[in-house]
Amino acid sequence: MISEFLLSPQGALTVAALTTVLAWAESTKLPWAPFLILYAIALPAAPLALGSYRFGSFVEPFHAHGFAIAGLAALILLWEIGIMGFLYEHIVLPAFGICGSRRWSPAAAMDALLETTARVRRLPRKAVMVWYGFYFIAWAPLAEELFFWGYCYPVLRGSHAPVTSSLAVALVFGIRHGLHFLFLPGPFPWPAAAALMASAAGAAFLNGFLYEAAGSLWPLVLLHLLSNLLALAVQPGSQGGQEHLGQEPLSARTPSRGGSESQGRDDDHGQNR
Repeated sequence: MISEFLLSPQGALTVAALTTVLAWAESTKLPWAPFLILYAIALPAAPLALGSYRFGSFVEPFHAHGFAIAGLAALILLWEIGIMGFLYEHIVLPAFGICGSRRWSPAAAMDALLETTARVRRLPRKAVMVWYGFYFIAWAPLAEELFFWGYCYPVLRGSHAPVTSSLAVALVFGIRHGLHFLFLPGPFPWPAAAALMASAAGAAFLNGFLYEAAGSLWPLVLLHLLSNLLALAVQPGSQGGQEHLGQEPLSARTPSRGGSESQGRDDDHGQNR
């Protein structure tokens, strides 16, 4: 039966691969790129349909495993916010004179993505920010936890050790986050994407142990929300960071009123994958 396959490790990895391909297509090829609309619908569909997730009581995990949850949450925030957020963006990049470079900085690359999306799709920047804000604050903490730790991890855990299961989920989770920047024009910002993937994959790996300790998705959902809010608070103010790619600012490359829309889009996506 289909449900039996989906609840097998091979099925879970297949679904994870297919959703990653869908995210790639919606980031590059489909007419509404880079808005992940179908991905946002598909991701929670498997755990909701199969009932593989586990929430339980909201309070009980914190009463029963409060110290373990607090310690693992602190470790995850130290990695994701302290090291990959504050240390990398505010200390390492400025030390090498590349602060604000969208090639190296995930924050600058994301800022460039917002501006590129607004210009190519001819939307107000505020509208694009509202979409990404909803995606980042409301959708991701719930839907991603449902899929990766309410479906992929427990299915893999049924046949594999916690470390192996966490590594597999972390790999897929990290790769998926690197797809964010595929919509950007020009050379793909590999260092910024690698930094974002390392941040996400490291947190995802530790999340497996948090799920083992808590036995519930509630601490993971709350931590994901807290982490995203803190990431917004500590990210540096970016200016698009395009001078380090040898490109003029995005606003200077906006097609003129008499220019061709198709030409502007060709310029933006000439090197996208």
